[in-house]
Amino acid sequence: MLRHVTVWLIVIMGAWSLAAQPAQTSGPGNIRLLPGYVNTKVRPLDSAEAGRISKPDGLVISYDIGLAAGHYETHPEWADHALWRTEQVFNGKRVVCIYSKSKELLVTFPDDLANFYAKIHTQREFADMMLMILTYGSK
Repeated sequence: MLRHVTVWLIVIMGAWSLAAQPAQTSGPGNIRLLPGYVNTKVRPLDSAEAGRISKPDGLVISYDIGLAAGHYETHPEWADHALWRTEQVFNGKRVVCIYSKSKELLVTFPDDLANFYAKIHTQREFADMMLMILTYGSK
């Protein structure tokens, strides 16, 4: 009986620890976070990795990475509402940036199926997002 209780406690504690991942100071794909920002993983619905990079009372960048995440840059929600779209190869990776009419910025690495997006309120938030996200895949 004690063995069964111990096994169930281990299973419950493991599930609890997965559900409540602590904030991290580095982001997915070795993203280098600026001071004050933390990475908080969330349990993805169908993707390999999902979460938020955020700063208290500031910018919140959501991300969705993996095969099931798909190509956000071709999704009508982004493609049909773009004020501008630009593409560049950065550190050997293709990067697509889309800025929408609702002031949302999408930065995606289509070949890696890595998508990052945030509502941008200031030029500083725009700069912070670009400075962090463009370090994606760095060593």
